Amino acid sequence: MVAEILREYGLTVTEDQCAKEKTKVLKERKVTHQEHFARIFDCQAEIFRSNLDTAFEIETIPGTIIGSLQRMLSAKLDLKDGKKFTVISDKQSGLVKAIQTVILEAEHRQCSRHIMDNWKRRSHDMELQRLFWKIARSYTVGEFNGYMLELKNYNPSAYDSLLKTNPRTWSRAFFKVGSCCNDTLNNLSESFNRTIRQARRKPLLEMLEDIRRQCMVHNAKRYIIACRLKTRFTKRAHAEIEKMIVGEQACERWMARHNKHEIKHGDMIYEVDMSARTCGCIKWQMTGIPCVHVASVIIEKKEKVEDYVVDWYTERMWELTY
Repeated sequence: MVAEILREYGLTVTEDQCAKEKTKVLKERKVTHQEHFARIFDCQAEIFRSNLDTAFEIETIPGTIIGSLQRMLSAKLDLKDGKKFTVISDKQSGLVKAIQTVILEAEHRQCSRHIMDNWKRRSHDMELQRLFWKIARSYTVGEFNGYMLELKNYNPSAYDSLLKTNPRTWSRAFFKVGSCCNDTLNNLSESFNRTIRQARRKPLLEMLEDIRRQCMVHNAKRYIIACRLKTRFTKRAHAEIEKMIVGEQACERWMARHNKHEIKHGDMIYEVDMSARTCGCIKWQMTGIPCVHVASVIIEKKEKVEDYVVDWYTERMWELTY
């Protein structure tokens, strides 16, 4: 601390002075925390007054109860048993137990980046990292098994340790279809945690106010962007659609009866059922955006790929989110 003060402020102090001031600050901080906790119910009342339909639960039971936050969210969002919902998180044991207890039917994905970092913690082999992402981003069990075999041949011990991480929770090959989300990363939570890092150092009420204002401003800005959007879908959705349209040129198509088609893409052959809106690669079912194989069929039929994209990516849905 002495060296840091000298470096940052050009002041010379003794260790004894630092120790005395630190003790003084800690005492003042403790008093401040006590005052803030005493006013937490006033804060709750003001939030309810100024923000209708807001959920603000206060627990006064000593210690933590597994699933308390998840129970509140489940009730407020009407999640029921969670059968139609997908949750993605890191491998925090308390959260895993809570989800399995409260919304036990929900799909619970683990952040693949956390899995990879823990798996290859002692290794800097970039080939292992390359193979891991191929495994994590595989849409079919066949792809998954193929890349796992490649990993086994390359490094048997790494293969054995990766199996222990339960790939069903972090590889797309085992994700439920219908969520229109193929995320394998927990970036949303990581970004949020990074933005509130400074706020978390403050006393309780100041911390809550800082976080509330950050969320308020962020939502307002995103709402303005959504309202100004002049296209049918969000920018990322349009970019993905254009990517699929360009990629369909590498496909070879054969038409069958009952609105079914056989598509060859590279060395792989996939079945596309336009009536059921399915493709053998699974990507269309998982994301809600036609894959290159489906785009090949749509373009051949002189139709628009955009007409086969789910409504979740529209400007209106983006606007309603905020």
